[in-house]
Amino acid sequence: LVMQAAKYMKALRVQAEKEGRSGARLLIVTGQHDAAFEDIVQDLARKYSVPTSWLLYRVTIDLIEPK
Repeated sequence: LVMQAAKYMKALRVQAEKEGRSGARLLIVTGQHDAAFEDIVQDLARKYSVPTSWLLYRVTIDLIEPK
C-alpha cells in the first residue's frame, strides 16, 4: 500500500503541474487506524508535497423485525 500511495502522489503532482494547478490533495479512507502506516505515508506526502488527509469510516447495522 505504501508504494501505491507513493505512485499516486507522484501522479497527482505531475497532473497538477500539467494543468497549471498548485497541487492536489490525497484523501485516505480506512476502517482502522494504523499509526505506523500513517507515519510512513505522511513522510511520503511531505517528500512529494501532496497534502494528505485521513478519514476513518464506521459501519453500523440495525436489525429490526418487519411489522
